[in-house]
Amino acid sequence: MIRTFTGRAALLARLGADAPVWRTEAHQGAERNRAAGKHDNRSANSWSRLKPGLAELQRGKCAYCETYLGSEGVDWTVDHYRPKGRVAVWADPDAPEIVDVGGPAPTGYHLLAHDPDNLLGSCENCNRRKAAYFPTAAPRVLDSTDRAGLAAERPYLVDPADPAADPERLITWKGAIPQPAPGLDEHDRRRARATIEVLELARTKVVADRMLLLIGVWMAHDAGAADVLDLYCAPGGRFAACARRYRELCETDPEWAAAEYRLMITSVAGGVGYR
Repeated sequence: MIRTFTGRAALLARLGADAPVWRTEAHQGAERNRAAGKHDNRSANSWSRLKPGLAELQRGKCAYCETYLGSEGVDWTVDHYRPKGRVAVWADPDAPEIVDVGGPAPTGYHLLAHDPDNLLGSCENCNRRKAAYFPTAAPRVLDSTDRAGLAAERPYLVDPADPAADPERLITWKGAIPQPAPGLDEHDRRRARATIEVLELARTKVVADRMLLLIGVWMAHDAGAADVLDLYCAPGGRFAACARRYRELCETDPEWAAAEYRLMITSVAGGVGYR
């Protein structure tokens, strides 16, 4: 996961002449939701027209796992960072320290259903895993669309489009496996852990794809091909955050990086478990 910039102004700019029409429809949908006290599905397709803009702003990648959107059979959708319909309680017995203080919300964040600041392009795998989960460290703010007020919830899920939160500061990598970065305060450590667990960023298929990428990173490093390394680590590169971290390790701890390379080669070639 890397920082991505979407939001209202950027998305509407990419609609061009259609922006006023979309804005009107979105306003009408928001008002229906406000009157109903829940999400009204009659306007469910309004945000689908923002998909081209989201794909462009996110460099063609899932905002969460950095898989390329629309390639290799990867279907994708528009995800509501704060769920529009309902919120379910998230709990993980392996992470009992992360308590979803916000609790369930049957009508979800329906006031944000048509807010571009709440929209991200997500692969179906991440969208399905995130589902209706949105754990928070403070009570939910369901009656506001103010970004500053919503921040008071202290959400655990990292928003890659939040200019105040850099995912690469919170989540680091041990080879192809994500983990909380060292030196975080307790809340940020929990944010990183919850994001990894809710989205299952260590799921088998994505880890396997990351390993193939990192094998290429090691080979480019070993060959002294800095230009190739720059391509792997560029913001538009698939799994750029993971590639950047491994490149750093190749340069600062080549012995460890070489051992990781051999482990990944064995895992990929022999179909054996990784880690």
